[in-house]
Amino acid sequence: RDIHDQPSRFQSTENLPWNLGSVHPYITQTRYTWPGWAPDGNRILYSSIASPSPGVAPFMLLSTMADGSIADRPDILFQNQYDRIGVVEGGPHYSLWSPDGKKLASIVGTLSGLVLALFDTEDESFLTLPLRAPMYFGWSPNSERFAVHGSRKLQIIDDLIDGEFGLELEGGSSRYFAPQFAPDGEGIAFVTEDDGKFFLNVHQFSNKTDTPVASFEGFVWFRWSPDGESLAVLKGDSQSAESEIWLVAANGRSKMLLVRGRYQMFMWSPDGEKLLLSEVDKLQPFRAHWTVIDANAGVITQLATFTPTLSLQQMILFFDQYSASHTFWSPGGQSTVFAGVLHNPTPDGGTGGGSIERAWVVDVDGDPRDCKRHPCVLVLSVAIKRNIK
Repeated sequence: RDIHDQPSRFQSTENLPWNLGSVHPYITQTRYTWPGWAPDGNRILYSSIASPSPGVAPFMLLSTMADGSIADRPDILFQNQYDRIGVVEGGPHYSLWSPDGKKLASIVGTLSGLVLALFDTEDESFLTLPLRAPMYFGWSPNSERFAVHGSRKLQIIDDLIDGEFGLELEGGSSRYFAPQFAPDGEGIAFVTEDDGKFFLNVHQFSNKTDTPVASFEGFVWFRWSPDGESLAVLKGDSQSAESEIWLVAANGRSKMLLVRGRYQMFMWSPDGEKLLLSEVDKLQPFRAHWTVIDANAGVITQLATFTPTLSLQQMILFFDQYSASHTFWSPGGQSTVFAGVLHNPTPDGGTGGGSIERAWVVDVDGDPRDCKRHPCVLVLSVAIKRNIK
């Protein structure tokens, strides 16, 4: 179903934050990008890029109903100011719903640069935080806390009405990107530096203690397992393309190397039994190998080799932040999805996928299905297969 009809003319800016002036009235072409489901599945947040150029028609952050009931009149949450483009090429905003679906955070463009804005979808209020990019952030599971890693600080907001930082932790290291709350919301993982060494820490809010659970050299990216018992950690080497993926107990009592290679990304399966991995091809660095590793047995299953789209490659490079809003796993953990040019295998058993970028669903047993040849729904460039488990 069509959930957005492009209006031929944007006529009013009176409900927009800041005094932006009138929007360019003649819009000949608009692209829509970076959609994200609200937790309840009723709304979709996305961005629009209007031609002929961002300087004439700025990027807009929009919200619409998933059932298409307001396709011709989406809610305009924010419009970047005229001389400010997006966060990344093709992705004008990075936005993250709170787990309760009542609030959302987004990096938006203002005359003073990129800032982090918090929107309340119930009373339609918003506030901006006095931080500058790069910044990485996340919601607590109960939506009552908000963590921001930016400006060499890790700060926790516990007053979302006034945006007051209630806690500042020693987690301002540049050796990691996104902090993450534990699944139960009682702790948060981050990285600290001490005398040239780097430690993965867990802060417990109840007793206000920091526990180092592992030490690493180089850059690290980490995510909690769904049950909160462990953290997966990707350790990168700034001097080479080699990397390692470790499994660390949340209490710090064990640390196990899962795999070593040229890995760029991992993502936990919904049941916490497996990790989806993306590894760079040694001979053709623009190609990626999509694999799955059993977190307990260490068995690796090769799924596919493909060239990611530009947007997907951006998500892979910053997967610890993007995984908070976009998952490559189906809800039941039986399939994964990616967008790009598939090289091996192809549905006919060959090894050449041509040069056409498509959305692909690949089962964890390595069975690829082209979303253009099988029943699926294309919603704002995201392929959603109805019977995926």
